Amino acid sequence: MTADSFKSRCSRSIISFLVLLFLLSSRYVIANEMPIEGFPANGVVVRDERNIQIEREDLYIRSNRIEVSYTFRNVSDKDISSMVAFPIPLHQYGARGDMPWHIDYPIHSDFKIEVNGVPQNYEEYTRGLIKGKDYTDTLNRLNISIKDFNQSRWGGPFDRKFYEQTEAVQKKLTDMGVVEFEEPIEGEQYARPAWSVETTYFWRQVFPARSAVQVKLSYKPNRSYTQNPEQDKVTINRNKSINPRTADLSEILCLNDELKKWEKKRKTRMFTSVVDYTLTTANHWKKPIKEFHLIIEADTRRAHNERVSTCFEHAQLKKITDYRYEATINNFEPKDEIGAYFLSYPDEEQQPTELTPGERLLNEQIDIMIRFYEHKRYEGNERLYDPDDILNQRSSAGDRFLIKDENIKRLNARVLRNEIYARHGRIFTSPDMIRIFDGVPWYKPKPEFNESDLNDIEKENVNFILDFEKKKGWN
Repeated sequence: MTADSFKSRCSRSIISFLVLLFLLSSRYVIANEMPIEGFPANGVVVRDERNIQIEREDLYIRSNRIEVSYTFRNVSDKDISSMVAFPIPLHQYGARGDMPWHIDYPIHSDFKIEVNGVPQNYEEYTRGLIKGKDYTDTLNRLNISIKDFNQSRWGGPFDRKFYEQTEAVQKKLTDMGVVEFEEPIEGEQYARPAWSVETTYFWRQVFPARSAVQVKLSYKPNRSYTQNPEQDKVTINRNKSINPRTADLSEILCLNDELKKWEKKRKTRMFTSVVDYTLTTANHWKKPIKEFHLIIEADTRRAHNERVSTCFEHAQLKKITDYRYEATINNFEPKDEIGAYFLSYPDEEQQPTELTPGERLLNEQIDIMIRFYEHKRYEGNERLYDPDDILNQRSSAGDRFLIKDENIKRLNARVLRNEIYARHGRIFTSPDMIRIFDGVPWYKPKPEFNESDLNDIEKENVNFILDFEKKKGWN
């Protein structure tokens, strides 16, 4: 492969990531916690723990955020020490059908656990499976990241990793079925991962006798996504009572009367995201869940209105606003899993068109910003910035990287300035700022944001960056 060919391959890979999105084939589901025995060669061993009950569970689902809080109570007279797991069923990279899936890399970089308000360390157990056979050791020996299919922001794509191997290793991986190939593009064939990922987060937890323990988890989920739900009805269907091949789309999405009217108004295709959550693993604890509270909420900061729907406990859901539904169920024994639909459609003039070279370049620049700011240590509230902060980017480890591209410098100045506001939850209206801060795990929008939330150092830094931009003619 020539240098130009390799450069072209990498460039197209970046564009594919930003514009067309990566694809996953099976549901990406997050599960309730469950008690386990351990991890033998064939996976996770789940056990029943009948002396510990989920007294309360509060589950909050948004397309780009999930938070779940539990109150566990040990009803016995003895302390119980148990390994607790938060499993993620199989997910896979690739195109098995027409359903695109959105992946945010690195996967679950913001996954957090708190116990009684204190951050909890946890371990991760991840396997790479192909048709049930474990290829974890093979992938690890080749230094291939299993969980994110070697597509981490901090690493190169799997395609590059594959073609770095010798021809003998390439043949071996192909023969084992570890790699698949996409249709040739301009004469070049691209390799993609063929394994499924099984990931479980776990930790050891002590439940004191006759006492309660508070556990909270939060993370940004990877969501399924389609721009053509009519075509992808079978894939997005979570309604077990219907035949998705013959059912109307409104049945599949379990739209209420109000949402049916909203959906019928559209003249453009509807974008549909699905976030799945497994509840039935809660039945391995003492049943029932005494009080279960569910909130499903749309993201009102999006460019066009988003609505939510679900087939889960449809009769129990109560509309709070056009964008938020809630359900409270007492003495709850989950029989089904949750599939939350996030629906939107653009106005006719907003219909997506093929991206121009300038738009593709902007997407690449935005991705660079997200890459640096998602793990960046915030210093805007404790020291005054200087030109070096604008012309360079600092990693989470404190290393500085010189920005050579003038457009990136210009964008970095805007992001650095707006980061000060974002750290306090300001809600943005500029599409590029929305996309950048929506892509970082630390950003939490606050409708009640006020300029007075900034301290004196932050205000000085905002003015300094604005003045710097004016002198450069970047405004």
